[in-house]
Amino acid sequence: MPLSRVSLPKIVLSGLILSLVVLALVAILPMGTSAAPDKMYWVDSGTDTIKRANLDGTSVETLVSGLSVPSGISLAVSGGKMYWTDYGTSTIKRANLDGTSSETLVDGTDGLEEPRGIEIDSAGGKMYWTDRSTQKIQRANLDGTSVEDLVDSTDGLLLPRGISLDSSGGKMYWTDEGTLKIQRANLNGTSVQDLITTGLNVPTGIDIDTIGAKIYFTDTGVPDDIRRANLDGTSVQNLVTGLTEARDVAVDGVGGKMYWTDNGTNKVQRANLDGTSVQDLVTGLSTPDGIDLDVPQVLPTPTPTPTPTPISTATPTPTATPISTATPTPTPTPLPGTPTPTPPAVGGIVDLITNAGAPPAESGPSDNRTVALPAACTWRGRGGDSRPR
Repeated sequence: MPLSRVSLPKIVLSGLILSLVVLALVAILPMGTSAAPDKMYWVDSGTDTIKRANLDGTSVETLVSGLSVPSGISLAVSGGKMYWTDYGTSTIKRANLDGTSSETLVDGTDGLEEPRGIEIDSAGGKMYWTDRSTQKIQRANLDGTSVEDLVDSTDGLLLPRGISLDSSGGKMYWTDEGTLKIQRANLNGTSVQDLITTGLNVPTGIDIDTIGAKIYFTDTGVPDDIRRANLDGTSVQNLVTGLTEARDVAVDGVGGKMYWTDNGTNKVQRANLDGTSVQDLVTGLSTPDGIDLDVPQVLPTPTPTPTPTPISTATPTPTATPISTATPTPTPTPLPGTPTPTPPAVGGIVDLITNAGAPPAESGPSDNRTVALPAACTWRGRGGDSRPR
């Protein structure tokens, strides 16, 4: 049965409402978004474990135990893996983010001696690390193959410790506890630059906030603090002071927070990126060291709100064909012998004057204002202009 003109607009309107509801749900729950809360991961070299917790410090879990002296940690969230260094066994290892399926990737047979800091470049398929004993910065594929020397003592390296990457900028940054410097180079190790060379005690941990274009680093000693600078090393600022022994720092540029470990007070703490609002998150640890975050790395792109196309639901009213109801006026038949009246030659209002006894009009030239009529009536016109009224 064909749809009526009334039901069709209702169906179209119902479909439009359903589409808008679906779009709203997609905006609220975008595809690929994990329902799990963001996490922080850290190593505890006092208990030889790797732990994680929610960003507010709740739900602490031990993921890996039985290590020797773990130091640095880095996450490859897209690949579902975490990587860490263990300088007690001279190894670099990885496991799933829940701690299962641990495997050794690089060890002493690859020339590894005292690996400390580590950073993953998931997009480039590489891992980078520092080795204090060999005085090198090295990299390899994510499965541990193709180990390369990037920077070494011939470039002035002495005791490299923390390392961080700006993959999009093509740079790696590191701290050197021996030369008391913060330096950077291209990802292939070329073009080594000194960034901060004065005013440091013992620079240790480092992280890059690519959103804010800042270097964050820990500086142990007296005073013991967390600082930041521009990516070129200028405009150094003290953010958090009065710490005991801050080891490593991790930045959440999207969330506007920085997290760090302090193995003097055995805490994991956080603050705003400007150093305000310091909070204790996890206390009672043994010797917390490296830390990394499972958080968004880029600002979310706003989802444009679709503009629905207006649909008219009114049933059009059919246009009726106008029908004339006026009765035509019959034309009178002139009486025999009666002259036919001539219409006035000029426009205007015509007055009909009844004069039953009037004599016939005199003959003579017409002035276009008085015409001869039957004896029963006379037409008299009144001149007027031709402008529309």
